[in-house]
Amino acid sequence: MSAAAKLRSTVKGRPEGDSREIVVHQRSNEIFFAVVGPVGAGGSRVMASLQRACRVAGYDCHPIKASDLIRQWSEATGVSLPPSSPKTLDMVEAYQNAGDAMREKDAAEVARAALERIAEYRAKATFQDYRKGEPVQPDAKKRAYLIESIRHPAEIYLLRRIYANAFALIGVVCEENERERRILGKYFTDPERRRPENKRRVQDFMKRDADDALNKKGQHVTDAFFEADFFIDNTRSDPEDEQQFLDEPLARLVSIIIHDRIIRPTIAETAMHHAHSARVRSACLSRQVGAALLDQGGTVVATGTNEVPQAGGGVYGEGPEGGENDHRCAFRPPALRYCSSNKEQN
Repeated sequence: MSAAAKLRSTVKGRPEGDSREIVVHQRSNEIFFAVVGPVGAGGSRVMASLQRACRVAGYDCHPIKASDLIRQWSEATGVSLPPSSPKTLDMVEAYQNAGDAMREKDAAEVARAALERIAEYRAKATFQDYRKGEPVQPDAKKRAYLIESIRHPAEIYLLRRIYANAFALIGVVCEENERERRILGKYFTDPERRRPENKRRVQDFMKRDADDALNKKGQHVTDAFFEADFFIDNTRSDPEDEQQFLDEPLARLVSIIIHDRIIRPTIAETAMHHAHSARVRSACLSRQVGAALLDQGGTVVATGTNEVPQAGGGVYGEGPEGGENDHRCAFRPPALRYCSSNKEQN
């Protein structure tokens, strides 16, 4: 059979068509979201709003909770976990410990378990046999897989590598004092909330969640949070606000991903775009920083980046690279290449 005939034969049960028909028939309509946010930020509330946005867009939703994956792993490996109800701070801390143990082998182990769960969902929905470790081909149905909640950057890197532009990470923003108030209110009675030892315990719990300095494969939500593609503020607690402050922005995000309508960037998004473009002009080895200055109407006034000033005006890098006088760290001979700032700090 010729290559062209093989390609035509992939369109099962359909008349032969042009290349556009073949591509449209074969492409997947699955999208993937994950939510990352510090404890108390209200990730579950954002997940519920995201499900509503996906359903309105015509997607079947498959939520995947990290706590369920950790419990499944614990049952398979004999690690003891307390009952999931009633929900106490002791129980949540036990899940933190189990999650750390699960990541000992691989910092992305929870994400790997999520990939396996997605493959199981897909196989069931498409009437295919599921064999662990083997890929399951998607069909053309619209499905959204929603992962709650990311606790380590390695999980993000794996999901992005697998799902590419079909994946988006949502960062949930919430003021720290509001998060502390929510955690105290959720796990302690009114008299218990006032005790200094319980306040200290909640603060320690929040610090471990943000950045476990004693365990590289522990919880590092702060590092993961800054990898987000889209940020949403969940500081408000009034359920009447959900339509305006959660549902509408998340519906906009879904439309950006699936291209079902034209979405123009906000002034803030335009500013961040120009700031990022300025950032990549920097040749600094340790960190690249970009900035954009806009007026009230959204017109870009100026952009800037961290670079080395050049004698006579301007900065290095604006003209042709290299030359005898370019002594920036990145352009030294390999044996002499180091970050001057880090060397001075050390």
